[in-house]
Amino acid sequence: MKISVLCETIQATQSIAYFFDQSLVPDDQKVKFQLHAWAELKHLDTFSRYLTLFDCEYLILSRWYSPDHIHEILREARKNGKKVFLHLDDFLFSVPKSIGIKKWRHYSSAKMLEALYAAAELSDGIIASTNLLANQINEILPSTEIFVLPYWRHFDNRKYSCTDFIKRVYPVIGYMGTQTHADDLELLTPDLDQVLHRNPSIVFETFGIDMPKLLFEKYPNRCSTLDKVESYEEFQSVLSSLGWWVALAPLTQNIFNYCKTNTKFVEYIQAGIPVIASNYGPYQNTPTISDNQIGDQQCSWLEKIETVIFSKVSRNLLYERQIRYCSDFSDPNVLVGFYRSIAC
Repeated sequence: MKISVLCETIQATQSIAYFFDQSLVPDDQKVKFQLHAWAELKHLDTFSRYLTLFDCEYLILSRWYSPDHIHEILREARKNGKKVFLHLDDFLFSVPKSIGIKKWRHYSSAKMLEALYAAAELSDGIIASTNLLANQINEILPSTEIFVLPYWRHFDNRKYSCTDFIKRVYPVIGYMGTQTHADDLELLTPDLDQVLHRNPSIVFETFGIDMPKLLFEKYPNRCSTLDKVESYEEFQSVLSSLGWWVALAPLTQNIFNYCKTNTKFVEYIQAGIPVIASNYGPYQNTPTISDNQIGDQQCSWLEKIETVIFSKVSRNLLYERQIRYCSDFSDPNVLVGFYRSIAC
């Protein structure tokens, strides 16, 4: 089966969603995702553009609903007898200013929102990354058919443990994310300040996002920001090489974050790093330090960080629990079956 995927440019979202390993999928069941970047496709003549785009079973619009072209794409799809699905991994119907003013203005403009609603209502359905996102969309578009992915970010479940990854000889706490997550990181600044003050041996690093000013000014020799990378493949490689002892996944509480995927959590585990996460949205019910999850969540971030940093037993046990949790996202046959099923 061939499925065309249309996006503005191919970015991490598409790499995560469509480049999962299908080597364990029977040949007659595999799905070939044909990714097309509108930034390139629009320069072709009309005939060539649509001959290429509709050489497929159906079309997926991956976070793509260009106000200037969405109606044209939908018309051409109908002419070619192709179903069209809008694929969303964020609640783009209501984005907060915390993602950055430039992005907020883009997604919140009347023109973009009108195009989003048009794509949602005129397509054959929405592919939602999570149940939480699907429920939120259903509240505003009750008549739209929504298909929920079995999971979003594929996890390679090869057998390994925390000891299979090289760790720094000194304790390092890490946080990775784009600058759109600055508010999330700020949640932890007071606790990280205390951790660093109380424990002179601990280092804190950020990857892809600026270090909070307070921490950098107070601990310039122990707080640093790693450079961004160009591709998702390079990002995964660098993350796996950092040797962090523990990674953080805080989330501010708003509808946008509530509907997000657990990508960050899975990426940390894939890189061999145990995670301390907020008990909110995509991270609800993820394994914690103790068996008593309610009791664990009552602990401060400071307490949880110090427990994981200073107890190798606790650190390894947490990671092994989190590997088992992520194994639910490791069967490519489940994902392939989903994409094949909505073609009917």
